[in-house]
Amino acid sequence: MSPVPIRDIACRVHDLIRSPELRNQFRFQAQAYIVWRIQNPGISWPHDIFVEASLDPEDDPREITMAEKYAILAAIHDDTYENDGPIMPLDVTDHESHVWYILRGNVRDHLPRYAWRLQGLYDDVAADGQAAETPTTDGTAPDDVPQQILRIINHAGREMERHASTFANQNEEALRDHFLTVLTTHFPSTTGETFNKSGKTDILVRDGIKNLLVAECKIWDGPKRCLDAIDQVLSYLTCRDSGAALVIFVKNKDFSRVRQSVEDETPKHGCFISCCEKTEDSWQAYHFHLPDDPGAMVQLAVLMFHFPD
Repeated sequence: MSPVPIRDIACRVHDLIRSPELRNQFRFQAQAYIVWRIQNPGISWPHDIFVEASLDPEDDPREITMAEKYAILAAIHDDTYENDGPIMPLDVTDHESHVWYILRGNVRDHLPRYAWRLQGLYDDVAADGQAAETPTTDGTAPDDVPQQILRIINHAGREMERHASTFANQNEEALRDHFLTVLTTHFPSTTGETFNKSGKTDILVRDGIKNLLVAECKIWDGPKRCLDAIDQVLSYLTCRDSGAALVIFVKNKDFSRVRQSVEDETPKHGCFISCCEKTEDSWQAYHFHLPDDPGAMVQLAVLMFHFPD
């Protein structure tokens, strides 16, 4: 395989991120990688993965995560286009900036020797990015902002599940904060513990005076507590709210049984109207009416992530 020049890869990435959806996808995945590195400081850097003596692209000391592939390409891009629309914002925390600039230096100093590996990374990321741009299974267009926010939450949770042992002992607030960190890179208006209608919601994403998403986070503690959590989310909503979510962190080992319990119990809620088409096995949306306004229908998504003790 002929090596692909580093600048050529940077130009290809620059073309990809002309799409706002793909730019957001790159930024989210790079941010997820940074958070992962902070949580796991002992993991190897890219030049330790691309072993020069190994001529087989499949022969890696460990699996390269999708977030890592995005981050490597984002680092290549930002090193070339630092003054012309970099992917990563400059307003990340000092610790995150430190990790990001180490990655950029690592890529700059070492990856030219392994340029032949970059075409495969680019192909994987381009394919993943195209999938992220397609409509969801319920026909929602990519520019549906509440649905975009839910996809970001889902991607973040799935990436965290890949390193579940890191998060297994964290409490509800600590787990929520990981999602807040990722969401604020896309929607700077995102806040936590914010008053809305009748109480403080865990996650609130706003656009001016409009709420884009109201979300509550809970550690699974049985079906009754799940129904109570739905009550809580509904109590925070008004008829003008665009979207709502209940994010459930499952510590039980039998994740499939918990998922089935949520599917069985949710329709028993007094405000339940109907199920929407399922997006993924652990992401299901429902229609509810507001407790104090039976004529006002809202859509609430339930997303579940597995961090077993």
